Amino acid sequence: MSAAPTAPEPSTDNPISQHFTTISLLRFAFPTIFMMVFFGLYTVVDTMFIERFVNTNALSAFLFNAAMMRLRGGDGVAAIAIIIYAHFLLNTAYIGFFLGVSPVISYNHGSGNHRQLKRVCGICFRVIAVMSAAVFAVTYILRASLVGVFTPPGTAVYGMAVE
Repeated sequence: MSAAPTAPEPSTDNPISQHFTTISLLRFAFPTIFMMVFFGLYTVVDTMFIERFVNTNALSAFLFNAAMMRLRGGDGVAAIAIIIYAHFLLNTAYIGFFLGVSPVISYNHGSGNHRQLKRVCGICFRVIAVMSAAVFAVTYILRASLVGVFTPPGTAVYGMAVE
């Protein structure tokens, strides 16, 4: 009978196979821990700064509201708010499509399958083109019903939003 195989002896040439102490592990891990803490703090501070001072949604809403207040008054602001809310509602279809297709694109890009990646991107461009045309047609045809979700028909706001 042969003897059971034994584990090879650790090599003294390889620094990874040497015995670790707490100090050596901390010295090895400290740059990673430092960068994780720094990145976490940076993300929190950056997010707070962007949300508070440079939020593009808030800036665009402010500019739309200021323009509509000057041009059409309070009813104009309400009408543009309805249009913006409907826009966000319709954008969920695009967001859903992109969330669904992004893993396929990432997988093909990561595996280096450029032929399949090109094919998937082509399909995505065609789907987005068809979706865009369909969303435009449906919202143009059903704009009164869509605006009616937000405000009752017959009001000045309804008339402005449907125009």
